[in-house]
Amino acid sequence: MTPNAYRCVGCSLEYGIPMKLRVYEGATELRMLTWPAWCQQCEAPVLAEYLPSPAAILAEARALRRGDEIYAYQISSDFYLDKPEYLPTELARLDQLMQWRRTRKAPSQCLDCGCTDLMFASHPEASFWHPGCGGLLQPRYTVCAGIFRLPLETYSSEGIKLSSRIVTC
Repeated sequence: MTPNAYRCVGCSLEYGIPMKLRVYEGATELRMLTWPAWCQQCEAPVLAEYLPSPAAILAEARALRRGDEIYAYQISSDFYLDKPEYLPTELARLDQLMQWRRTRKAPSQCLDCGCTDLMFASHPEASFWHPGCGGLLQPRYTVCAGIFRLPLETYSSEGIKLSSRIVTC
């Protein structure tokens, strides 16, 4: 789950992370993988593109196929181990992700400003160091239920934002 805010335990600053849906363009839209990072230009925690290596994608697909409950999933989820009817769809998504990743040339970038000077958290739900004061930025979550209107942003395969529209989900 992606945090919707970070709060620093050192200086008490709180940073909001806007909830958005992001996809790469194509015949079938590929959901963008995002990861918390500190952006040097924004001087704030942000979501950035997460570009797993082809080896990481392959390792994750292999772990899913063998039903590995100990593997530390970062691209997919161990949710699929309990829901085998969804596994073929998830493996197809990982295959699509692998095809996209092999052609991607641009580095990861901040999804707010496009900067590539980023310090990534060790895990999508991990706390990380606050360069502003040396404290620890802790993720905060708000659990919501219902129907939402969210921005859906479409990006090129190289991470260039092409469009944005509001969708109901």
